[in-house]
Amino acid sequence: MRALCVLLVLLMALLSVRAFHPDDVQREANLQCHVCNASYYCLGGQQFDCPANSLAGVDFADNIAECVCNPGYLREGHLCNLGQPPAWYMHGVNETCVSTRETIAAGASGHQDCVCVPGFVGLPVPEAVHCQSVDRPQP
Repeated sequence: MRALCVLLVLLMALLSVRAFHPDDVQREANLQCHVCNASYYCLGGQQFDCPANSLAGVDFADNIAECVCNPGYLREGHLCNLGQPPAWYMHGVNETCVSTRETIAAGASGHQDCVCVPGFVGLPVPEAVHCQSVDRPQP
């Protein structure tokens, strides 16, 4: 890892417009390079927290936009806010339930959180609930 840091410093020096001095390599080589942790993004050699309710969605995240909202949360700007019914939320994006179904609780994170809307009853089918209209007796 240290060799990678030294190569990076040399490359930066070659690309810079400032004069390069051999002592700079030793000073720069004393810096330690670290992998950016999962709940952070790294920019300019510093590590920053991803916003609350999110994690870096890629290895070596280098900006806040690479922080992905946890399931059940909606991205609004750089924040991840608790998703609200009638949708469910994955990776910061709202998804809709199929017709005749909706979510009823905040923070829904998948189709399994969808329930039948009023006037319909659910019949379990693999990985979903099929909602059928409730036949009401005529007065």
